[in-house]
Amino acid sequence: MKEGKVVGVSGAVVDVQFKERELPVIYEIIKTSTFDDREVVLEVIEHYEENICRCIALTPTFGLKRNTPCVATGETLTIPVGDVLYGRVINVLGKPLDNKGEVKSERVVCVRNYQKMDKKSSFEE
Repeated sequence: MKEGKVVGVSGAVVDVQFKERELPVIYEIIKTSTFDDREVVLEVIEHYEENICRCIALTPTFGLKRNTPCVATGETLTIPVGDVLYGRVINVLGKPLDNKGEVKSERVVCVRNYQKMDKKSSFEE
């Protein structure tokens, strides 16, 4: 796993520095924690400068400090899919918010796995 450190925090935007040529890929998930051990999940959105990734926080960044160690997971953001989601409320990480227990889906998909719209499709149909 690739290891880095937080070099900047501005709201939901977090800059993470890695060793040269060890940058995680765009949309890869990076995990770190706050000073009080709350997990912070980041998604790489840009390679900024030579060895810095600009990330968007998917969880609150309150308490995240500079020089905090980070680990690139090698994974992308995925969510469960299927009929088990009918009537359920989940967060961006696919975790339930509705107090109905764990979402037990046989299949998960990458959030960034989109399909282009057919040119004939429109929002007015």
